[in-house]
Amino acid sequence: MFDISSRELAEAYHQADVELLKTKKPQVYDFQIVSSTGKNKSVIFNKAIFTDQAGEVAGIIGVIQDITEMKQAQEYLQKVNEEIIDTQKEVIYTLGEIIETRSQEAAKHVVRVAEYSHLIGLKYGLNQEDAMLLKIAAPMHDIGKIGIPDHILNKPGPLTREEFDCIKTHTTIGYNIMKKSSHKILKIAGIIALSHHERWDGTGYPQGIAGEQINVFSRIVSVADVFDAVSHKRCYKEAWPLHQVRHYLVEQCGKMFDPRVITLFLDNWEEILMIRSEYSDASS
Repeated sequence: MFDISSRELAEAYHQADVELLKTKKPQVYDFQIVSSTGKNKSVIFNKAIFTDQAGEVAGIIGVIQDITEMKQAQEYLQKVNEEIIDTQKEVIYTLGEIIETRSQEAAKHVVRVAEYSHLIGLKYGLNQEDAMLLKIAAPMHDIGKIGIPDHILNKPGPLTREEFDCIKTHTTIGYNIMKKSSHKILKIAGIIALSHHERWDGTGYPQGIAGEQINVFSRIVSVADVFDAVSHKRCYKEAWPLHQVRHYLVEQCGKMFDPRVITLFLDNWEEILMIRSEYSDASS
């Protein structure tokens, strides 16, 4: 037996009945009540009018259905789904960090790339879901480096043509690792792995595609990756000062990079630098 006779509820029901008689449209309410035993209950309240043989309104009928257990089951499934997503995200970030560690890159590189990409994705106009997918998938952009020999991956000096050709295969290696997955996140990670070294002008690799032929996720990650790479120390170079990094991005606008992504990146420069500071390698 539900306690639904409080003054507040009675007044709410009365107003709802008035509206029902006016519109003659069925009403459905989903709300919380307290049972006679003091337990919180989730219920659905269905109300509709019924008519007599002449078609005149004869009254209002209402049915209350206890959906507490169904709600609890839904909440449990949602929690399980969130835990699965969190686990996938953690695995992806960990794999990305393992690859960066193997190639002696900056410790927080993949985290920063993910955060830059998420910010610019939202500014670009991606919806919340796609921007989050981009953030989760971005750390896997260099997963294909797992197939590159250490002596090439970590060479401190200039690469020979043959060595650079070998390095370039990390894009297709990464794609081939991911392409068989049925999971959306890993499929997107595969696309990013394949095409984040393509260039806006068509002179990139591995496919040499240009402009909007390049997936928007890859175009965003490309800028985020290069910005972070040149602004931090690598085994083959020192970190560039930020004014030089900014000049390089402007210089490569419409050549290496999507002009719209560069505009958004520069327009949100202060937020980019805040991310860079928050996830600095010193905070590892």
